[in-house]
Amino acid sequence: MFFQAPHVTFRNGHPYFMIRVPADLQDKFKSKFIRKSLKTKHPPEAKILAENMASRVKSSFTLLRAGILTEDQEETIVTAYTCKRSKPTKKKSTRLSDLYDLYYAEKSPSWVGRTPGELNGQFAGLVKVLSNRPAEEYDRADFIAGREKLLERLSVRTVNKYMALLSSVLRWGVKHNYIPRNPAESLQLDLKKRADEERKAYDLEDIRRIVQHLPAKDGEEPFKFWIPMIAMYSGMRREEICQLHVEDIKEVNGIWCFDVNDNAGKSLKTKSSDRLVPIHPKLKEVGFLEFVDGVNCTGNLWGFRQWKTTWGKQFGNWWSIYFNRQYVTQDPLKVFHSFRHTVADSLKQNGIIESVVANLLGHEQGGITFNRYGKKYLPETLIAAIEKIIYT
Repeated sequence: MFFQAPHVTFRNGHPYFMIRVPADLQDKFKSKFIRKSLKTKHPPEAKILAENMASRVKSSFTLLRAGILTEDQEETIVTAYTCKRSKPTKKKSTRLSDLYDLYYAEKSPSWVGRTPGELNGQFAGLVKVLSNRPAEEYDRADFIAGREKLLERLSVRTVNKYMALLSSVLRWGVKHNYIPRNPAESLQLDLKKRADEERKAYDLEDIRRIVQHLPAKDGEEPFKFWIPMIAMYSGMRREEICQLHVEDIKEVNGIWCFDVNDNAGKSLKTKSSDRLVPIHPKLKEVGFLEFVDGVNCTGNLWGFRQWKTTWGKQFGNWWSIYFNRQYVTQDPLKVFHSFRHTVADSLKQNGIIESVVANLLGHEQGGITFNRYGKKYLPETLIAAIEKIIYT
């Protein structure tokens, strides 16, 4: 027997509720009809369900015409009676640089010292060699090719840092559902050299050439004389020397020192970099304290301005591109950082204990006894070690 009931129609043998939307409300429903599944195969039950639904729908029509509902309330009613299948929205692609920005925003508050600037520079270098495509488009071959480009101008250890950062960012992206996978896992290369072989120390002949060709200390740019001399007789990092302020040259317990700190916009590589380094007698002999007295301003000792996150760009370019290669050596493993190796080796060969050397160079001392309970060495202890740095 053919079944028939008001507001009931069949599709593929299944009963559906259907009612015509009044013409004045069709713009709200975006349709001329409301059609909903009655979720039953039993015709008598379908008839009862359709009658109940028709009553509710007609009441809703009345409410919509009354003009007493808010936009949200109207939307709730319309949504309840429409069953159009919405097309899935395509997720917006996240470019590689955007993914890093999101990673940076979450992680950077816990970073200290120069970490933000260093990582920003590293990732900018990655984006340059990888281009800036949507992050999900990259595969492992892209990252291997990028790694090879970086190796053309950077050491293996430095490239490994870039790869570790890239993997960290992508791993974060996977965790937060920005990308489906991380194709940069385990891209670091094995180091064929020990850490102490990746940069060579300046030898005595190098030091003699440096001293012989340094610009005059009273020239137009005295920093070209003093910065290498300070590195030669202290082992301080380039950035530590370049960001020195006039007030960082101070007398402590009767001993003149460099106060390496992160005050006034300066930065430190690590927490252990905050330290006092006694001024070597040789520096005083050639007039360093008189030079400081003659600086008639406060702030940066050399008159440098900070460029992005570094104070040493002006000097670094001159040393790396011009002076070091023209007058000192063509060995690519001998750079300004080689001064630290030279000083460290000199102290080691003179029998200075490791904890004193670590204190002078701003390294962690490696043991709970010194790191947690021991205070830093006093200048009067450190000056005895500094005086062991002799070039003959």
